[in-house]
Amino acid sequence: MDQENLRYPYGLKSHRLLLGMLVFGVGSYMAINKALFGDRGLNIYSIIHLEPGGARIFWACLGVLFVALVIAALISLYLNLTTQREIVLRPRAITLPRHVLSAGEVTIPYRDIVRLKTGGAGRHAFFRIRTGEHNVMVRKGALPSNDSFAELYEEISARVRRADAAMGFRS
Repeated sequence: MDQENLRYPYGLKSHRLLLGMLVFGVGSYMAINKALFGDRGLNIYSIIHLEPGGARIFWACLGVLFVALVIAALISLYLNLTTQREIVLRPRAITLPRHVLSAGEVTIPYRDIVRLKTGGAGRHAFFRIRTGEHNVMVRKGALPSNDSFAELYEEISARVRRADAAMGFRS
């Protein structure tokens, strides 16, 4: 099994991006509407009191922020649909995207991996691959399934152990 290339699709889920665009799109519409037509002040937890002019500025800034998030999600969706990202386990190295949104790839020989560490919980789980020059995080939510996340982690761990044993390091 060590001589074959294992491939795992890796990228953001399109339905999550679309849901985020919908939520922030509605939020931007509401905030911009309040900025343009709001005639009331704003009281935030009885700590911050804004007059009508200050409230309009607050809502306008919030609306611009939400529009920027919708644009960022649109760009991410476009990149997700136009570029094919995947993690490839080769016999002596792993090739993976630098980041879940990145089109750039990095190839890391198993013998160079200093640390393989898991973190997070549930669908926010991840593992981090550290070398002398790279620090790459693989997110569970960007892989096709929970099973592929566990399988990928175990396979990388096994290949790192084999590479270390071949070089006479960690057992």
